[in-house]
Amino acid sequence: MRLETDRLILRPWEDTDEDAMELYRYAKDPQIGPIAGWPPHTSVENSREIIRDVLSAPETYAVVLKATGKPVGSVGIISPRAEGGFSAQNEKEIGYWIGRPYWGQGLIPEAVTALLRRCFEELHCSAVWCGYYDGNQKSRRVQEKCGFVYHHTEENRPCPLLCGTRTEHYTRMTRKMWEQPITALPLVIDGVPALLYGNHSDAVYLFVHGKCGQKEEAAVFAQTACPKGWQVLSIDLPEHGERAGGAAPFAPWQAVPELQAVMKYIKGRWRRAALRANSIGAWFSMQSFAGESLEKCLFVSPLLDMEQLIGGMMQGAGVSEEELREKGEIPTAFGETLSWRYLLYARENPIRQWSFPTAVLYAGRDNLTSRDTVDRFVRRFSCSLTVLEDGEHWFHTPEQMEALKKWSEQEVAPAD
Repeated sequence: MRLETDRLILRPWEDTDEDAMELYRYAKDPQIGPIAGWPPHTSVENSREIIRDVLSAPETYAVVLKATGKPVGSVGIISPRAEGGFSAQNEKEIGYWIGRPYWGQGLIPEAVTALLRRCFEELHCSAVWCGYYDGNQKSRRVQEKCGFVYHHTEENRPCPLLCGTRTEHYTRMTRKMWEQPITALPLVIDGVPALLYGNHSDAVYLFVHGKCGQKEEAAVFAQTACPKGWQVLSIDLPEHGERAGGAAPFAPWQAVPELQAVMKYIKGRWRRAALRANSIGAWFSMQSFAGESLEKCLFVSPLLDMEQLIGGMMQGAGVSEEELREKGEIPTAFGETLSWRYLLYARENPIRQWSFPTAVLYAGRDNLTSRDTVDRFVRRFSCSLTVLEDGEHWFHTPEQMEALKKWSEQEVAPAD
């Protein structure tokens, strides 16, 4: 099998000195293999053995530049991996890598798009998966560009070629997504990177992610909301997504004014607005929008009592209020930095008002918000509550993601 794109030829690897030399040229780079889960090649002969033993598999292709006729990377379609959440035999997975001199040129997205076309139009797949190890942001961006959406994460995944374990994030594209893609328009709102999903509408959902999230997470929700006539607007909160490493802190005194500016933008462009928020994104939103007009609010694993949460972390870290007041900030062994300013903000700004129709999806094993806390919240503000008893604060397993999808389908009403 041979595939062509504007700049590439995708063909089987050949058991020749020339292919082995070109493979070794790029696969010996320690920045290529380890981040994808395999060790650097050690010699031309080692690369030739891998061509014979690994890259000779069906649907494995050398990525060949038309301009030079030489391979510079590899892509492939592999069979489902049951342990990675793949369930049906007509689902496939795509893998890829390219030599470092060719990073950032859009060649791998071009190759992956060709493989997606083969999967859906020739192999008649119902869905195609991709995965990337934690920290491999280049691979994540490839999948986002190609239209894959985040599905779930698995920690402590065996990585046998490197004799260890990794955290792997899985993304997925269904046949419907391939045939009826939902476009995402990049925006910047008062300096905040944003994405707008869906066709023009007078109704919009604002999607606010939680800690360790990013605006691209809204793509999954957009698959539910956009076909029902909504647009979905998502943003990167401080220190997240495109703003990672920036100076703005991931704190309410930064996030709340930004969210209020985004709401002002929404009110100038849409007649109807609704909210979908995760975890601390729900708490930030309640701090920001109590005086607004929202048609519906959907909260997933919301943080509802920040003072209580910070107090629990202080107790776990053995930090007294007096000590925190004196030092201002105290790093903890569990990765959080306790902040006196943050504690005062939470204490002075409890959730006193929330008058919008709100549905809460809560996990029975949520380790950040207690069941008593969520029960008090839904009673006080007349919210509906759905509990996934076996769920965790971070919905990430296939079962949890499927429950989240079904809940979203039930709660998002048609915009018309």
